[in-house]
Amino acid sequence: MNGTPEDDFTLFEGLWKGGYYEGDPEDRVAKSTYNVLSFGMGYLSVLHAVYLACIKPYINNKTVALEIGPGKGAWTKTMLKARELWCLDVLSAEETHFWEHIGEIHKESVKYIQVDDFSCSCLPEDHIDYFFSWAAFCHITWDGQKEYYKNLYPKLKEGS
Repeated sequence: MNGTPEDDFTLFEGLWKGGYYEGDPEDRVAKSTYNVLSFGMGYLSVLHAVYLACIKPYINNKTVALEIGPGKGAWTKTMLKARELWCLDVLSAEETHFWEHIGEIHKESVKYIQVDDFSCSCLPEDHIDYFFSWAAFCHITWDGQKEYYKNLYPKLKEGS
């Protein structure tokens, strides 16, 4: 917008009769009137919001993706459009029921690797376009995280 700072304030004149009120932020299941009026979404889980903002725009049939700590594969399922999807987990796919959850049909494009260190030695250099992890690194010590990051960096393509 090419206006003055004063113009910014005029945008709000008469916009919200009685004062802006989206909903009660302390109510865990409060419906957002902003979402209802503007987007028609109503309730929106944080998981879905993360998917919409952090995964959906970046995964397509050209993407080589990496997920650390896929567990059963809830997030993995949101990335199945990727050309390649590498999943590293400390637990085996059998233990997590990974293939049962995402479907064995995806074994050609999804590589599930059980790891026992932070070396990332199973990953090709300069290969990963997109990296995602949800609730895995919080279970790794800070020294372990630093080791992971140091070894992961050469596996990521520039700009990933």
